Amino acid sequence: RASRLTGLKNRRYFDAALRREWAIAAREGRALTLYLFDLDFFRAYNDTFGDLAGDACLKMVGRAIGGCFRRAGDQCARVDGQRFGGLVASSDGQGAEAMGERVAERIRALCIHNPRAPQGKYLTVSAAVITAVPDRAPRWDELMEYAESVLAEAKRDGRDRVIARAFPAAPS
Repeated sequence: RASRLTGLKNRRYFDAALRREWAIAAREGRALTLYLFDLDFFRAYNDTFGDLAGDACLKMVGRAIGGCFRRAGDQCARVDGQRFGGLVASSDGQGAEAMGERVAERIRALCIHNPRAPQGKYLTVSAAVITAVPDRAPRWDELMEYAESVLAEAKRDGRDRVIARAFPAAPS
């Protein structure tokens, strides 16, 4: 089901798509890439300009992100508040990271003024790009948990960054 605000699918749809794509990738022995994007300092933006401006911002961001997930089989959704997700089948690590960077650049190119953002004064996005081969990895929900932790790391490490990793992570 699509969100009225952004036109993208919702979290329930996204989780179902992840489970389905995980099973298909496991059966076919191919990779799957999960993307999580979180708008940096969006709460400050919303507090400064109000809910209507925040909604307009989410619409623009949703269009920008959705425009990157165009191939047949690609999935894109608003998964929570200012958080968006994407799924791409058969993506390698380098191509997956490049796509994450492309999304981040599209958000920067919107030049959405965010005067309370400590860096740059424009809206940016932090991202986790996680590539997994399901027949070698734990369950799909553990992939989502791992992506959440990598996204938290991107936020903690200064925001406006894309971190790409393989799942499961290689032992150190």
